[in-house]
Amino acid sequence: MHSPEDVAKQLVKNAYVQKVVRRKARQLARLKEFKSEDPEDIEQDLFTHLVKQAGKYDPAVGSLEAFAGSVAEREAITLIRRKQAKQRGYGRRTLSLDAPVTDENGKSGDRGSLISEEDASRRTGSRRCSAEGDREAAQEIAAFLSHLPPDLRDIVERRRSASVRKIASDLGLSPQTVYSRLDDLRKFIEAEDLEKYLRDF
Repeated sequence: MHSPEDVAKQLVKNAYVQKVVRRKARQLARLKEFKSEDPEDIEQDLFTHLVKQAGKYDPAVGSLEAFAGSVAEREAITLIRRKQAKQRGYGRRTLSLDAPVTDENGKSGDRGSLISEEDASRRTGSRRCSAEGDREAAQEIAAFLSHLPPDLRDIVERRRSASVRKIASDLGLSPQTVYSRLDDLRKFIEAEDLEKYLRDF
């Protein structure tokens, strides 16, 4: 069995892994959340995280390349969420919802009890979409899928509810092949000017 140190060295030396991490860093650098960051710094952050995860690699589960792709993808999602959370809270003063307050009508209570359900939903992002909004989103997704070649469409449909490993198993492919098809999908998205869907794949 390989030690974490050996796996870390293999990750750093592997040309495919370097390519995957570099591509993921460039994708992140194009997002508005990372506009002030250098792609090389993002790449370094991804590599540092990948090396720290070396002890979790199990060759019985999959290839080193598939492991690296999965770890880099998950860390990229984590970095995006952290950036978004930080930007949502930037410059805001934290207030306790338990603090006693009086509204403009002289009604007293804690701050939380005076917030309307609609306002709370809007502020937390939990507001339900309207039926019209749901229909428009479904039409956009259907139009997007109709542009895809059949093999990519199949993988997209499966990716909504299955892991790359499960898709690979179901289709009789290696995880690396599925990652390669997802790379093809990203290229297709860029070529068709459908970048708004890129974050989901």
